[in-house]
Amino acid sequence: MSKTTNKFSPEIRDRAVRLVLENESQHGSRWQAVMSISAKIGCSAHTLNQWVKKAEVDSGKRAGIAADVAERLKVLERENRARPTRSCARRRRRSAARTGGAADRLCDGGARPPTETMIAFIDAHRGQHGVDPICRVLPIAPSTYYDHLAKRSDPTRLSDRARRDAVLRPEIERVFEENGKVYGVRKVWRQLGREGFSVARSTVARLMKEIGIQGVIRGKPCRTTIPDKKAPCPLDKVNRQFRAGGRSCWPPQWLVSRECIGTRLASSFDRRCSEKALFRRLWV
Repeated sequence: MSKTTNKFSPEIRDRAVRLVLENESQHGSRWQAVMSISAKIGCSAHTLNQWVKKAEVDSGKRAGIAADVAERLKVLERENRARPTRSCARRRRRSAARTGGAADRLCDGGARPPTETMIAFIDAHRGQHGVDPICRVLPIAPSTYYDHLAKRSDPTRLSDRARRDAVLRPEIERVFEENGKVYGVRKVWRQLGREGFSVARSTVARLMKEIGIQGVIRGKPCRTTIPDKKAPCPLDKVNRQFRAGGRSCWPPQWLVSRECIGTRLASSFDRRCSEKALFRRLWV
């Protein structure tokens, strides 16, 4: 529901639609009736025209999907996405039968295992099962596997970033080893800059994380939780729907500055409401 629709209560929308349908014969066309009614209630003509169309669809006068049917379809779609399909279960059982359950150990809790992990798995089992049967089970295309093999045999086919990372990784490890394995991202980055390497700090942080090294920190590291990456991720079973109801009366809005200045009761809290509360305190 749009922000413009939220400004008007369902009663106001129903009344505006009823006025358009009842007074349509008094105007030259429906659009003229919509223009006349929209100017009176303070909404755009396009918004009011959409309300009229939806009302006609709900009543069966216009072809389309009614609001209650559309809401029911959304609920069913959410339930289907949360429920594992039979094809996924059959694929999981088939992959476990072919690979002896090794394919299930590829994914560490995420939706898709890393490409490098799947390529290493194919390299280890291609002689027993073949490339295409394994790719039909894993979420990877055979062309992706063969492209990685081509880049592995010919490094010139790698991207500029991959070639740059291949040059920086040994340098980062060298700086880290030469300084007692205590340098963090900032000091490793500055040392590389002193040695003439033009590299971004974020690149150094990314490569150090990929290598698995980090600097020494003062004190004891605080680790609140230890995640289990092998456990499946929980699904969203709440399906929260944050929707505002009709226009309700706001509670009294107080203006406070060390003491109560004024109060004002209004249907919506905006700048005018605050000004009226202030003026009430000044002039009363």
